[in-house]
Amino acid sequence: MKKTLFILFASIVAACSSQPQKGTGETIWSLNSTFSRLGNKYAIADTNGVPVTDYLYDALEGLSNGNILATANGKQFILSKDGKRAADIEFDHFDYCFNGCAIIDNGGLYGLLATTGKLLLPAEYNSIKFITPELAAATKGGCTVIVNNLGYVLEQTTLPPDSIEHNLSKYEELLRKKQISDESYWNNLLDRYEALCNCCIEAKIVAKSSGRSHRQNSVILQEIVKEAMAIGAMLDESSGQMTPPQLERFNTINDKYFNYEE
Repeated sequence: MKKTLFILFASIVAACSSQPQKGTGETIWSLNSTFSRLGNKYAIADTNGVPVTDYLYDALEGLSNGNILATANGKQFILSKDGKRAADIEFDHFDYCFNGCAIIDNGGLYGLLATTGKLLLPAEYNSIKFITPELAAATKGGCTVIVNNLGYVLEQTTLPPDSIEHNLSKYEELLRKKQISDESYWNNLLDRYEALCNCCIEAKIVAKSSGRSHRQNSVILQEIVKEAMAIGAMLDESSGQMTPPQLERFNTINDKYFNYEE
C-alpha cells in the first residue's frame, strides 16, 4: 500500500510542476483554489475563473483543506471555498505549519488556529513554537502549555523551554497514550488525510484542465504530499487501533484515490 501511495502522490506533483510556466492573467490558481484579480483586489472564483464573491480582498491564499486565507483591511481570516467565513476569528498574521494548523499573531500575542477555522489556543500567549511536527509549546508568563496540533493540552509546566525540549520523549509518550484511547483522534486524522488527498487530486485536475503550471505552489504542494504520505503510513501501521468503521473509512479513502489514478 505504501508503494502505491508514493506512486500516486509523486504523479500528482509531476502533473502540477512539469508544464511550462505561463504569464499570470486575471485568473489565479492557488493549490486547490481559484481566484480572480481586478486591479489590486481579489475575489474567490470557480474552477473556470468566474468570481463567486465580490472583489473584497487584498490577498487570498489556498489552504490544503480547501479553505482560503483572506486578507482585508489589515486583518486575516479563514473563508470557505464559496466565500463564507469559516469562523469569526480575525488576526494580524498566519504562520502556516503544514500540520493542519497555524500559529496566529493578534496584537503581538499568539494562538493556534486549525485550517478549518477552529481555534485551538486563544491568542493570549507571549510565544508559541512547534517542538515536534505535532507538539507546540505556548508560553505565557512563567507557565508553558504543551499542546498538539489538534488542540489536546497535554501538560502545563513551569519548566524552561530548554528543559521541555530535552524531555520530548515524555511528551510524545503522553500524546501517544492520549491518542490511542481517544476515538476522536483517529476521526480527526482521517479527516486530515482525506482533505490532503482531495487537495492533491484537485491540483492534478486543475493542472490537466487549465494547461497552466503552478511552479510557485510546487514547494507548498510537495510539503502537502509529504504530509499526506506520512499520515497515510501512520494510519496503515496503526490500523489495529482504529474502530471497524474508522478502518472501513480509511480503506474507502484509499480505494477512491487509487481507482481515480487508474
